Amino acid sequence: MNDYQSLKQDYRFTDEEAEILKELQPRMIEIADDFIDQFYDHIWGFGKTAQFLKNKEIIKHHKMKIRVWFIHLFCGKYDLQYFMYLYKVGEIHVKIGLPTHYVNSAFSFVRNFVLESWWVGFYEYEGLGNCAKA
Repeated sequence: MNDYQSLKQDYRFTDEEAEILKELQPRMIEIADDFIDQFYDHIWGFGKTAQFLKNKEIIKHHKMKIRVWFIHLFCGKYDLQYFMYLYKVGEIHVKIGLPTHYVNSAFSFVRNFVLESWWVGFYEYEGLGNCAKA
């Protein structure tokens, strides 16, 4: 984990991409509550989610942690501390026995949510909202 730079290289993650993510953070903060709602709709579709999110207290805590993780995803600073944070998140998933498929599906959801939100934000910013509906 100490060689986080090689991780970034393996993913071909550039400084330019880090800057793009940082620029997206204000928009992602605005829509974080929508993200949480849609994320939960997605993960409840797995069928066995209740096995891991067993009560309202756990769900409330999990939603808070997911919100923090989501906003932090756009921090723009992807250093050793950031990768250690991700490592700890991964360890928790392993510890509770969360199927890898759930994590992969969740990442796919995040990617799609961000891309769709970016397009919506772009069209709103450019005043093209009516064009998108045409």
